[in-house]
Amino acid sequence: MRAPPLAFVLLVLLVGSCRLLGWSDPWERVEGVAWELRSIEGQAPPPGVSVRLNFDAGGRLFGEAGASLFFGTYARSGRKGLRIGRIGSARGTGPLEGVHQQERFLALLADAQAFSLSSGELVLLCEGTPALRFVAEP
Repeated sequence: MRAPPLAFVLLVLLVGSCRLLGWSDPWERVEGVAWELRSIEGQAPPPGVSVRLNFDAGGRLFGEAGASLFFGTYARSGRKGLRIGRIGSARGTGPLEGVHQQERFLALLADAQAFSLSSGELVLLCEGTPALRFVAEP
């Protein structure tokens, strides 16, 4: 039996090192995770208003914002960039404060251009400014 070529061994070591050092694709930690909103532009959601967001690997996003469901598309743009497509929603009823926050959330989501990840927290950025902050649901 022949030993594997040196180039193959080096490639395996390089890929393993990248994963150990956290140089893997950041999208692997975003897609397929249920994210719960913690703040909109630094403000916590009103009590009783729940907002959840999911990105699937097929370029679709979906979730719930207060009493409404929303859905749309997104495209990856580099390691941590994204482009949000059209977002639709099935509006529910609820307190007026929750409806205003829902509208603001959907507007900021549509404007998101990049994200950052740190310690189980996803932050969507609009023009480089943190706009929506989420934590991964257990």
